[in-house]
Amino acid sequence: MSDDWNAYLTQIEDSIASVLLDMGIVSDAPDPQRTWLVRVFIPLQDPDPYGMTTNEEFTAIQPLEEGIVDAIEQGLGAVHVGCLTHDGRREVAFYSPTFEGVDVALAPVMQKHATYQLRSSYQEDADWGFYFEILYPSEYEYQSMQNSSVLHNLIEAGDSLEQERPVSHWAYFPSEQARAQFIASVQEKGFQIEQEIQSDEQEQSNPFGVQLERVDHVDQASIDQVTIELLELAHSLEGSYDGWETMVITDE
Repeated sequence: MSDDWNAYLTQIEDSIASVLLDMGIVSDAPDPQRTWLVRVFIPLQDPDPYGMTTNEEFTAIQPLEEGIVDAIEQGLGAVHVGCLTHDGRREVAFYSPTFEGVDVALAPVMQKHATYQLRSSYQEDADWGFYFEILYPSEYEYQSMQNSSVLHNLIEAGDSLEQERPVSHWAYFPSEQARAQFIASVQEKGFQIEQEIQSDEQEQSNPFGVQLERVDHVDQASIDQVTIELLELAHSLEGSYDGWETMVITDE
């Protein structure tokens, strides 16, 4: 388990779902010593209309969830990789070297939190398919998470996010031609080109970069729309979008 945990909202079979996952463990996944996916299901007693936890119940089940994590990690030598909340239940997911002993490990937790009827399941998942295909965000969801992180820093600095302001973006491409096509497209959308960048590193797959700027709003919905549009355009030219930055605006 790493210290790099993050959360986001997604959809599973047309239902809203909340995902909390260990992003930092991805570099070590799949772990060949932990090939069993073990899931513990907590049925929500008072879900909201979307099947999610209310603030009150979320607070109430935290000690239960912590007890589950401690029990499975210590009892089975498992690693906790994430949680998934949807359709009136919360799933606590682990990868473990074995599935044997799940019920024994959970017994003290169930006794202590008898108002919740826990259920568990296990299956072999050597490729960590559940982690990569269900828990791990799509590229668009990941970009939105990155945007949220930048916005959090702006808010922490006293920015209300209400004022539009110049926003700089970066993108990189495998060829000068691809970069030129990208530049032509974004200029039609009102972006100004700040500089063209070229890397001398031979191993870099996208050495031809560009910094662009446009005045935009930076609330979550607005910046998600802008960045995903740039990401899709860069990908259509076999390039990559590399994020954004802006100034802090305060009322002082």
